[in-house]
Amino acid sequence: MKKIKTIFFVLQNISVIFVYVAFPYNGVLSFSENSSLYSDMISYQTEFSTKSVVDCFLESYYPSETGYFVESKVITAFCGFVEYFVESENPLLLQPTVSPTSGLPGQSYTFSVIYKDNQNDAPKSGYPKVRVFIDQAEIAGSPFTLDVLGSDYSEGVLCSTTIVLNIASDRYSFYFMTYDMWDFYQASEIMVNQPVVNTPPQLAWTSEAGYESDGVEPNFGDINTIFYFRIKYIDADNHPPLQEYPKVFILQNGTTIQTLSLNYVTGVYNTIFTNFCFRTMGWAY
Repeated sequence: MKKIKTIFFVLQNISVIFVYVAFPYNGVLSFSENSSLYSDMISYQTEFSTKSVVDCFLESYYPSETGYFVESKVITAFCGFVEYFVESENPLLLQPTVSPTSGLPGQSYTFSVIYKDNQNDAPKSGYPKVRVFIDQAEIAGSPFTLDVLGSDYSEGVLCSTTIVLNIASDRYSFYFMTYDMWDFYQASEIMVNQPVVNTPPQLAWTSEAGYESDGVEPNFGDINTIFYFRIKYIDADNHPPLQEYPKVFILQNGTTIQTLSLNYVTGVYNTIFTNFCFRTMGWAY
């Protein structure tokens, strides 16, 4: 059910048959003659406050023996809002997506949705919009207005916008919202928990004594030698490594003979002091 605003005119003590509205309106209003009151309703979408004063052009017709005499003049009328209802449906927002679903900070992400209206009503100016959150807190600039790509709203049109996301987080979420031209509201049915904005981790030598250019110490030994593997894990977003990572792969003649998970030693993940250590024995390489 759609609610439509109209303007109501009251013209008092004027003998008038036709009224031409002075502000932008292309129609002609027909009034029923009454000795004290003339009124009618027209559809008009421009906002007016209740009981606004507007100017109307009036034409009065008087029959005579030789024909009709026409007198034109401008009078002041009072107008106010009335509202009535017509059968209709809310618009639909379908297939909410973001592309890519994961990427780097500072990268562009395209948010898209299908706007559909069974009455072929256009979206309200400035809509649809997308609201983007991190941990349920709306990011700066949100909501963002989408570009509407098409005009066949009953079939559905693609709406999209591209946003640069600078903050690394795996807790982004978003949803779409819109009004149609009659101010009927609709939001997408689900909150989408995407994209993942992440900086890939890095592995580096620890630069400790014996580990300046590799990750094992000592470099040589026999079957009784204890070898210590150390590596520096760096993550600019301060994300910890996945469970059981980092790993060291031990190869002999190009074939992996053992895979070992390294143990955390010290440091925080986004500094150069993050190290892992593993100790093994039993082979000469």
